Amino acid sequence: MFSLAWLYGMRAQISWGLRFCCGVHVFNEYVGSMTQCFGPSMMPTINPRGDVIVTEALSPRLGLLQRGDVVVSRSPRDADMAVCKRVVALEGDRVCTNPTSWPPKYKTVPRNHVWLQGDNLSNSIDSRSYGAVPQPLIMGRAIAKVWPLNEACRLRREQRAEMEPTGFDHIHMSSRAEPQAQPPPPPPPDED
Repeated sequence: MFSLAWLYGMRAQISWGLRFCCGVHVFNEYVGSMTQCFGPSMMPTINPRGDVIVTEALSPRLGLLQRGDVVVSRSPRDADMAVCKRVVALEGDRVCTNPTSWPPKYKTVPRNHVWLQGDNLSNSIDSRSYGAVPQPLIMGRAIAKVWPLNEACRLRREQRAEMEPTGFDHIHMSSRAEPQAQPPPPPPPDED
């Protein structure tokens, strides 16, 4: 049985332990953390067997997310589950919700929302299934993969082909002008 004298003697250790736990919580919530991501939806960026990534929480909180960022978000379908996806469109962008079907259907991403998709489009449950994701659900932006060690690297922002407005594109970005048709190239010179 614990005595009051023992508890009184341990109060400094208990106090430091509580401070440490509070500090870890504040750091994980507001600065950054390490998260394990697994599943096939982000192949080849994240391996399906599970990679450990480092996330920073400042970009989502300050509204600094950009197209191509890999983020960890609370699932819109299950708040107890987190998902790792790529930001494909920001508020105001028009997105094709069925890129493999004809005729294409487009939606405009609402204010304070982002459109998330996995890199492995054929095996990803993402915004095409549950719609645009509210920005407050974004927990962090992935900045590095740290495990397995032989694959450790910085995760860079990627602009996939379907993220660029060309031809029958999947995304129309409101902040860019539509591409202009290029004149045909001049004919080759006549050879004598």
